[in-house]
Amino acid sequence: MDLVNPSAAVAGMLATGAMEGAGAYISAGLLKEMTERVRNTFAGDRRSLAVLDQVRTYPSDSRRHHDLAEALRWYAERDEQFASELQRWAAAAPSLVTQNLIAHRDSYAAGNDQTINHYHWRED
Repeated sequence: MDLVNPSAAVAGMLATGAMEGAGAYISAGLLKEMTERVRNTFAGDRRSLAVLDQVRTYPSDSRRHHDLAEALRWYAERDEQFASELQRWAAAAPSLVTQNLIAHRDSYAAGNDQTINHYHWRED
């Protein structure tokens, strides 16, 4: 079972839901359910709880997204029910969230690899 992509999608959803206006793409009920379930799963793990809070506080920080996704994946590998919930939440993710995650990660490299040739055509 692939847990990397669902974990990254859920981390992005949790962060995006914290941004003003972006939460409209994710139902408030689903976002609350996700946050509570993740908090319960992370109970007793201060480091993972801190990462969750940091992602909610600094939603545009890609390093924190990565750390949260890793924590989600780690717990999902050990808890089959939590893994199923991650899969369900990721399936409910709007394509906008997934697109933003991919663009955020790849846009700098893609921009560096572009070559633009400008030809001036002159008719006399």
